[in-house]
Amino acid sequence: RVPKLADATMVFPLPQSQVGFPVIPNVTYTGLKTTRYRFNYGPGYYDNGPTGGIPTINPPLITPPYENNPLNGPIYPSFVPITDSDGNDIPGVRLPDVTVPIATYTGWALRAGPQANDGCESSGQFIPFAQTEAERAAAGDPRPSVASRYPTFASYDGKVIKAMNTLIQQRLELCEDGPAELQRLRVLGVAQGVPNPPASFAPYSFPLANASIKASPSNLRPNGKWVPVSLSVHAPMTCDTSCKVVQVSGTDGATAADWQITGPLSVNLKASGGSGHDKHGRVYSVQLQCTDAANNSVNKTVSVRVGDRDDDHGGHHDDGED
Repeated sequence: RVPKLADATMVFPLPQSQVGFPVIPNVTYTGLKTTRYRFNYGPGYYDNGPTGGIPTINPPLITPPYENNPLNGPIYPSFVPITDSDGNDIPGVRLPDVTVPIATYTGWALRAGPQANDGCESSGQFIPFAQTEAERAAAGDPRPSVASRYPTFASYDGKVIKAMNTLIQQRLELCEDGPAELQRLRVLGVAQGVPNPPASFAPYSFPLANASIKASPSNLRPNGKWVPVSLSVHAPMTCDTSCKVVQVSGTDGATAADWQITGPLSVNLKASGGSGHDKHGRVYSVQLQCTDAANNSVNKTVSVRVGDRDDDHGGHHDDGED
């Protein structure tokens, strides 16, 4: 994620083509950077001797112009991350604003007016895409329009949700921040021309989307015995979800006599191969109803397999009990 010289994701700010920043109408790119010098603070300042770190020339002498002037001392090189064709940085933690963009975001800006093209320190830019292809063509903007990227609101919304879930799974975003962030991105998308927005936004549960169920054991040796199976809920931090078993079914001749629901997260399963019509063995499907803190609910299913009698590989087997 960190830009590096070794893989060329960090480069000199010029030429512009090396950085990858596009030529956007009415946007000036100069590669301007703040020059950092190894100033002359007097004899012995940079030595390890008794005068090291003690300036005898302070403040250091500055020879105009300040920027990129070797007369002021050796210049520390400056590098910037490369960008994609939209002008958004490639390395780093890419937020949904960047992975599903409706604009170019920069960490730099230039002044206008009398101080034109001077650095506007600590300010960035939000440079929106044209909303339609006709507007883009008329402006000569090389960046695809919003409408060409997202033909419908559903396509935009789905990509935003996918990007947010990816960050949540990577523990770079909290589930609890999901609803507010999704609302912000939805409103932003509509404001910037994402077509066919709904009259109201559908609710979405990030805790439920990122919760998964695991069964232990998940593979049973077919010996006709009862096997207790425990179920566990796995989710990233703050994705609080509670689940309970509501139904069990099975293939290969399984009936209700072959399973028992013994608790919210536990079942007993008969490790039987049934009629033997299924060459892959019996598969039980354990269905759970999962609920988040906002009382949204969804059903999730986990499978438990009764392996072939001649097949002992593919996971942990449990021999069960009579």
